[in-house]
Amino acid sequence: MKERLRCPLRLVVGDGPGNWFAWMLHGDFLAGPNAPEGMVRAAKDARKIYTSIRCAAIGAKDTWLLIWDDNSKSYEIEDRYPVLHRALQSLQGDDISVSEQ
Repeated sequence: MKERLRCPLRLVVGDGPGNWFAWMLHGDFLAGPNAPEGMVRAAKDARKIYTSIRCAAIGAKDTWLLIWDDNSKSYEIEDRYPVLHRALQSLQGDDISVSEQ
C-alpha cells in the first residue's frame, strides 16, 4: 500500500481487536489479524485480479461481504442476515449500487 499513497483508502471495522479490513480502490488491501478468514481468502482470489473491491462490510460472528467493480459479490452472511442474503442472491449486474455516507 505504501506504493499508492495517494489512492483513496476505505476501512471497515468489526467486533473485537484486530478485526478490520482496509482496501484501496485500485486493488490493494490489508486485513487485521482477526479479520474473517473467508473474507481474506475471497479478497486474494486469483480470479479477481482484473477487478477491484468496491464495497466491504464486516458483520457479527465473522460474517462479511465484498462487492467488486465487476458487480460480482462474495459473502458469508447466510446464518445471521437471511433477508440480506436473499436480496443479494436475486441481484444481477447493474442491480448493485453502493452508497457512501
